[in-house]
Amino acid sequence: MKPDVPANIKVQQFSNRLEGGSSREPKRRVCSVCRTQYMLDKLCYNVGGSTATFFIHLYPISFFTDIFIRAFQRALENFQNPDFPSVFLKTDDALRIYQEKTQLELTFRPTKVNGNPLPKFSEALGNILTIPVNTPGNNHTENILFAIENAVLYQRFLGCRAVLTDSSIPLFSSDEFNHLFIDHIPPAFRGWLPHNNLNNEMTQHAFDQLLNLHTIRSKIGSIDADDLVRLIRSLNYDALELYYVTHRMIKRQQAGNEPRQFVTVRDTAHLIADVVAQKGGETIMSHIKELARIAWEGRLKGDSLKDNSLAKPLDVAFDSLERWQSEHETEEEARAIMSKEVARAIERLDRRFFGAKKLENISQFVTVLFDQIYKGVYQGNLLNLLENRKRIRAGYLYFITEMIPKRDRDKEEQQS
Repeated sequence: MKPDVPANIKVQQFSNRLEGGSSREPKRRVCSVCRTQYMLDKLCYNVGGSTATFFIHLYPISFFTDIFIRAFQRALENFQNPDFPSVFLKTDDALRIYQEKTQLELTFRPTKVNGNPLPKFSEALGNILTIPVNTPGNNHTENILFAIENAVLYQRFLGCRAVLTDSSIPLFSSDEFNHLFIDHIPPAFRGWLPHNNLNNEMTQHAFDQLLNLHTIRSKIGSIDADDLVRLIRSLNYDALELYYVTHRMIKRQQAGNEPRQFVTVRDTAHLIADVVAQKGGETIMSHIKELARIAWEGRLKGDSLKDNSLAKPLDVAFDSLERWQSEHETEEEARAIMSKEVARAIERLDRRFFGAKKLENISQFVTVLFDQIYKGVYQGNLLNLLENRKRIRAGYLYFITEMIPKRDRDKEEQQS
């Protein structure tokens, strides 16, 4: 019955119900082996019923020495407190310190339930170390993200291999997985963790991406777990999706503070570029950066530093591409129409300084967009290009914002 197993164990996981329509009360049928294991868990750990519990099984590279296990036991004993039966690993602090010092330091605070329940008996530790994780998230995705962060940090800090699962019983023998195994990866993380069984190189790659995304969220000024999930989910899509998601987060988090937005863009630019390059976006980034350079140096923009003003030539060019009817107009005609419409838009915005030099800049701008991006990167697939319009625009705004000198930003602020 219900009191026989921990409250966070679902009926469907390790038991069967009676047949449908039975006149008898449906009961949980837990086998004797599982019941014994659960009773041991309840004796050893403070596993709360209101939280989702995962288990990190730490495997040695070869074997854990007796001295290592004793040292681990003594470390856990230092945390023992009858009022606080768990410790909470401060993952944000650990990743921030690593980014600053390139040295991993784990910091904890005592808790009632969330975090890592401490074993009540030292005999609970053996040659496979098992660390439970009671997760504090609002949904399954946030819960498993917290558990993955714990697993990666413990695995790196202790120099061993790890398996993360919701089973308190280790799933594998020592030679049945590579470096890090994560069970039940949610769809939102498949761009970040494409495989359950990660080797050493893939684990390092996943850690580096997590470190960059944590730093991006921190520089934006957010501590929301949901924002970190948004950044990770962006890796599921086009390589430029991270620019779009980050740009929106900056506008939301720092609404009305234009100077702070400029600073945040500059602080996060290299972090985003690293992640996007790892996803194969280096070529498209170089072309978008060239568009931004031509536009800024040629003053192909409105008379302010707002997004709509900065992105004016790109928006007009994309509008022209959307209206292009390839069955009636050749590529040369489409290119000429695009140049003409961009020139008209810029002339309306900046009639005083419109001349031959501007026309040359507009021609260069259209050439890069049409030849390098449309025909090069997207291989003439107009539909795919237009589907990625918002992502290209976000990257363009990032690059052109990086190019704005401080004196121009200060002048814009004074005029506002």
